Amino acid sequence: MRQLAVSILLLTVLAVPAFGSVAEVQSGIAEARKLIDARQYRQAVDLLDTAGKGAAELDEADRNAALGVVQFYSALAQFGLGNNDKTREHIEEFLELSPSARINDPSRYPKRFVATFDDVVARVNRNVVTFDRFYPGFVEEAPVAAGAAPDDSIHDDSTWGHSPALELLGSRDERREWENILPIPDRRKFIADFWQRRDPTPDTPRNERREAFENRVKFADATFGSEGTRGAYTDRGRVFILLGAPSMVQRRPLMNRDNVRVLNEMVDGTMELWVYAQEQLLINIPKRAVQYRFVTQKGIGVGVLQRTEEAYATRVLAAAGEATVIRK
Repeated sequence: MRQLAVSILLLTVLAVPAFGSVAEVQSGIAEARKLIDARQYRQAVDLLDTAGKGAAELDEADRNAALGVVQFYSALAQFGLGNNDKTREHIEEFLELSPSARINDPSRYPKRFVATFDDVVARVNRNVVTFDRFYPGFVEEAPVAAGAAPDDSIHDDSTWGHSPALELLGSRDERREWENILPIPDRRKFIADFWQRRDPTPDTPRNERREAFENRVKFADATFGSEGTRGAYTDRGRVFILLGAPSMVQRRPLMNRDNVRVLNEMVDGTMELWVYAQEQLLINIPKRAVQYRFVTQKGIGVGVLQRTEEAYATRVLAAAGEATVIRK
């Protein structure tokens, strides 16, 4: 097999200082590449499996890049062994780590491998669409009638204490303060102050932050509700309300490699992947995108967020709830 070279832009991300487990993972991948060049594919597969376990233990800043490299070369090794199904599986896992990655120089790779890679990309892309494809009708900036005011009719009793606004945006101190307020006039003032602190343009009549939030809540309630659960309180609803519509959505059947099982039954549900590009986020992170995975499976539920080890995903949600507060 001709000399293999890294021609996918994403793979260069792994060039990090050689220390600790990062250096060990890099060394393992480099040795696996040599084995692939020497057509010692079985040894390469075993070495890459070990490297993959090491990559999974890296800090989050290095983990996905390292796992992407491992998956790509695992696909090459399995291709060399003639295992078409495993080749495709590793390519799919690589694309989940980097949905936009492509082979920049096909001449550096075997033609049949490139054809397989492109075929997997095409198949995956058929399931990767805009948010509107699966959930039509959302407009981020809903029109507001002249002189219209938010509906405060439900704000006179304790129900507002369980509202999406206080639960998703409220600080611990604000939630505690609300619980201690009894008079209706004081509750109304609390709500007005709550939104005023989050008004990005306090010198204008409109509170764009409140309008956007309530617009998303309305759409979430109409779209994501299930089995008596209000849409705004489902996992998809909460992520949508805090971050808005993702830049892309992928929906596919669950696979064994997703490690989703209930009472040892085989998986038979769906995985929904939401991808948010870096420019959609309210904080700077050293990644091009953040992903959220939702599982629909009997025994688990509908659209259940998979708790990820990736701390960035959690930080992004926290920032969305806090970043717009104007501190006194």
